[in-house]
Amino acid sequence: MKGIIVIDGCDGTGKTTLAKAICDKHDGVYIHNTYRWPTKMPLYHTAALHRALKLARTQLVVIDRLWMSEAIYAEVYRDGSPWPNMGRMIDRIIRKVGGMYILAQSPQGHKEKFEQLKTERKEMYDNVDRVRERFDQLFEGGFAGNDSDYAQQLSVFGMLKRDDVLPYRYDIEGTNLDVYIDMVMSVLESRQTKQYAPALDLRTENFAGHVHEANFIFVGDKANSKFRAVSWPFYDFGNSSEFFASALHELTFDETRAIYINANDQDGITHIDRCLSAKPYLHLICLGNDAHASVHSLTRRISNIYHPSYAKRFNKADEFLLQLEEALNG
Repeated sequence: MKGIIVIDGCDGTGKTTLAKAICDKHDGVYIHNTYRWPTKMPLYHTAALHRALKLARTQLVVIDRLWMSEAIYAEVYRDGSPWPNMGRMIDRIIRKVGGMYILAQSPQGHKEKFEQLKTERKEMYDNVDRVRERFDQLFEGGFAGNDSDYAQQLSVFGMLKRDDVLPYRYDIEGTNLDVYIDMVMSVLESRQTKQYAPALDLRTENFAGHVHEANFIFVGDKANSKFRAVSWPFYDFGNSSEFFASALHELTFDETRAIYINANDQDGITHIDRCLSAKPYLHLICLGNDAHASVHSLTRRISNIYHPSYAKRFNKADEFLLQLEEALNG
């Protein structure tokens, strides 16, 4: 089976053991991300994600650590990540390919287990108590601190309520890995079956998000890609993409509710028309007049707001936020 699985969690929760077991059983490729380039984490994770997508054209790919680790370890040890919306953007691409997450939770006796691991192998940190707490909050909810980044915002209600997420504890699910891995593959297959089929083609770049839960299509004009290898819609850790992501963050927007397509990039109109045929109640929110001009005849459920680059350039952040909020509530 092909596809992408992301496993994340605190040190010493069995992520690597599980990842390699999945790869062994399904002839998968294992990708392990670390804190390799502290000043270039978005580029590093984008490169890892792009490599995973290329490999996933023909086989299963399991990624050990991605945006969750960057957010939580930065929060605990580095006064926060410089890229608070990095996870929001990467999440859209994982969802686009019908991928899924496995969240490795802290088992009973994890603190003692971690102390033991420190005597057996080199660990980056001497104490992960706060990291353990934050990952558990991300998974289960209950976080009551600031919501300055995507992971903190998700931690309020927890990620386990999502259809593309499974919990894992090595003292529970890990006692019968074959059964658990079969369940993982069943969820992955379901995610792919429910997705708009062309989005699963790894060569389709002009699409982000998953159609199954979506209520909205954010329609852009054209990608202004800063990365040579990708041109995903509104995927840039700066400029109008970051401005737009920050507005969505301020409105605590749920990424599971949206698809992102550029009207005037690769098959944009076709993708929008087909998604509307499958789900006529989808609400198009056009970001700028050029996008609106291209799609206004496709549906009556359409809103036209400022393009983020216009709002940013002409200091209309407040107006843009109000327009966006009204479109989402209209």
